[in-house]
Amino acid sequence: MGSSSNFDTKSAAKGMAILSISMFISKIMSILYLPFLRAILGQEGVGIYQSCYGIYAYIYMIANAGLPVAISKIIAEYVSVGNKKDAVKAFKISRLLAICIGLISTIILIVFAGPITKVMKSEQAKIALMAIAPTMLLTTVLSCYKGYFQGLGNMIPTGVSQVMEQIANVVFSLLFAYFLIKVSLEIGVAGGTVGTTIGAFLALIYFVYYYRKRGSRGLGTIKNNPNVKRDSNEEILKKIIKYVIPITIAIAIQQLGSIIDIKMVKHTLMDTLSYSKAQTNILWGFYGQYNTLINVPLGLVSSISVSAVPMIATYVAAKDRKAVKTSINSTTKLMYLLAVPSAMGLAVLSKPILRMLKMDQEISTFLIYGSFVLVIMGIVYLQTSILQGLGRVKAATIFCAIGMVVKIIINYFVVSMPSINVYGAIISSASSFIVMFILNQWLINRVLKVKVKVIVAMIKPLIASIIMGVACGYSYMGLNKIFMVILGGYIGNALSLVISIIIAIIVYGITILVLGGINKRELNILPKKLTNLIPNKLLKYIR
Repeated sequence: MGSSSNFDTKSAAKGMAILSISMFISKIMSILYLPFLRAILGQEGVGIYQSCYGIYAYIYMIANAGLPVAISKIIAEYVSVGNKKDAVKAFKISRLLAICIGLISTIILIVFAGPITKVMKSEQAKIALMAIAPTMLLTTVLSCYKGYFQGLGNMIPTGVSQVMEQIANVVFSLLFAYFLIKVSLEIGVAGGTVGTTIGAFLALIYFVYYYRKRGSRGLGTIKNNPNVKRDSNEEILKKIIKYVIPITIAIAIQQLGSIIDIKMVKHTLMDTLSYSKAQTNILWGFYGQYNTLINVPLGLVSSISVSAVPMIATYVAAKDRKAVKTSINSTTKLMYLLAVPSAMGLAVLSKPILRMLKMDQEISTFLIYGSFVLVIMGIVYLQTSILQGLGRVKAATIFCAIGMVVKIIINYFVVSMPSINVYGAIISSASSFIVMFILNQWLINRVLKVKVKVIVAMIKPLIASIIMGVACGYSYMGLNKIFMVILGGYIGNALSLVISIIIAIIVYGITILVLGGINKRELNILPKKLTNLIPNKLLKYIR
């Protein structure tokens, strides 16, 4: 590992852990409030809300996704060579750029809300889209602060802000939806978006405060090189734009799937299969809630991807090829260790999970067939981050574009089949990500000049997950029979589910250790409080 690197294995793992925990808490809250939102807005209202949020999320990704990744990469590069002053200057320039991008995005959403929702067959979401528009300015500036601290390897403010943002989102969205639904369904849906804006505002205040107190001090522990070549403002701006544009295009194309689905799937359901607008909104609501559920484990995986970019960029800048290869193998393995059992758990326990969350049981079919899509999505997100860290952003963009073409073709033929309908969106997503996976891995192996065993790394987590799935499935069935007699409906199901999940975690942990899915070097990365819980009998399997 290069001596000039600001990242070591433990700091990178700590950053991933912080982001994973905060992301997990945020995603859990986003799930728990869905039944309350559904109770307020109804099935059709949730469908309209999901359409609005899908459009907003896509424009949000275009405006926001490239900035934090590019900034974290630039900051990491400057810090790795001891250029502290240009690191701070790069942040300030990017913040000004973010304000401009945020203002433009907000204006676009407000002015063109009508035409956009009409094209997407979601006219009822117009008011909601206008209501959520000011969030764009807040989140774009917020993304700069996130990128700055992520580039320094400090994931704490990002983690804290995510939880803070989600708490405000849940509370205020439900309150405004409850009071405004009395006016009309469309106004009520718009009320359900207010919490997003308030949450972003509070998170931005927190970041500004954190930066003023500790922002520049974060560079204090990093060695400054007085002989390093300084860049002018124009050079820094060009560097930011050089990174932001291709990364933004890559992410915009990668996330285009949600917009393609809104347009193609809803259009096909109404115009080809003759579904009513209400029926289409309800089905789309089911699909949207399925996406919300798989986004919980996907959020954990994405935190690994976020941490990977500055880490790999630092090693590349330090010309430490061994560290680059090691970090790629470690993050890939960690991704599988999280994503595969999560997918198995969602599939096996789909119905009891939905019962506990008081969500529609129809979503169970989506989870059974679609939960495993999150594994391939997770690895593609990670691969894209790896390619960004390696400086191969243009190639990643082209691969994303090819994947989206595949999605459009499959959507066209599959969604129109009456027996498949909206489930075709899952099939097309899986197909497009498989294509991207193959192309990304080919390029990564070519750049590194060594074959990264991305398939082999999944075998042990998959075996452990299958054993876990059998254990938790049978545990739930047995416990549910007992608790349903003693405690009755909701409580019996919830208690059976919670105990089954605990059993699943224990079984998976033991199995993965026995199979040798974690080695000693990786075990040393984990906190000692966690490793001390592992019995000595199991430690002998770790090599």
